[in-house]
Amino acid sequence: LESELFGYNKGAYTGASHQHTGLLETAGGGTVFLDEITEMSTALQGKFLRFMQNGELRKIGDNAVRNVEVRVVAAANKKIDDEVKKENFRLDLLYRFIVRLRIPPLREHKEDIPLLTEALLKKLGDTNVSVSPDAMEMFMAYDWPGNVRELENVLQQIMLLSPFDEILPENLPERFHSSTDRKDILNGPGLSPLEEAEKEKILQTLKETSWNQSQAAKRLDIDRKTLRTKIRRYSLS
Repeated sequence: LESELFGYNKGAYTGASHQHTGLLETAGGGTVFLDEITEMSTALQGKFLRFMQNGELRKIGDNAVRNVEVRVVAAANKKIDDEVKKENFRLDLLYRFIVRLRIPPLREHKEDIPLLTEALLKKLGDTNVSVSPDAMEMFMAYDWPGNVRELENVLQQIMLLSPFDEILPENLPERFHSSTDRKDILNGPGLSPLEEAEKEKILQTLKETSWNQSQAAKRLDIDRKTLRTKIRRYSLS
């Protein structure tokens, strides 16, 4: 990782047969994104901290120091404060990042699954493929520990093994069928307080609009497809 970030000179180490410009220098004047930054070794964190402090970098095997101005955006799938407490991540390096954002896991915003599924299918080039209501219910009941990456992987797997125009429950991977009672899968576990509140809001809006789904969806600021999915999810009728 150090050689990829900072670059190296020819002969800097065994196998360094040519000079290599690192990602930080290449991104000069722009932005570099570092994924899983908590996996960075503590030794490399020290070198990276010096770069974050003054914008100076030095290639491996080179004595010359270069000044590079670059915006650094990083992501972590671990709780970074916990990693600091475990001394796996330097607190002084954490403080070099000015803004911290928490992106909630997919299980906390399942209402986005239909739209995400549609967008990912387009990304995969399958614009004519749809997900059946029952299969979407199983998507909504699943907790997605791998988040959007897992959703994309599942869709890729389905399209590779079951190249049909509609994704059905039987096309889903085995982990979606772990319960002996399929009804339990579709209903999922008990609703969280947030889901209970959402259910009540949707039900109240439907009553106020005389169960006109178009009007209800507009009031709720969601599309009709998402509303229909939620109606099935919460067994509203």
